[in-house]
Amino acid sequence: MYRKIQDEDPRYPVVSLFNLENDPQETKNLAKDYPELVEELLEEAEIAIENAPKPWRTDMIHVDAPVSFLL
Repeated sequence: MYRKIQDEDPRYPVVSLFNLENDPQETKNLAKDYPELVEELLEEAEIAIENAPKPWRTDMIHVDAPVSFLL
C-alpha cells in the first residue's frame, strides 16, 4: 500500500529507508531498492504501536474550554 502511494507522488515519500552510516544526510531513499526490508520493518512498526496509547492531538480543544467571541 505505502509503495503504491509513494509511486503516485514520489516528491513526498511515504516510506523512507536510509543507510545512515554511508549517507548521514539522508539524501538517497533506498526504500525502492529494498522492498522486502521495508515490508519487514513496517510490520515490526505496526506490532510495536499496536497497543500504544493514542497520540495527543494539539488541534483539539476541550468542550468546556472558554471561547472568545472577539475577533
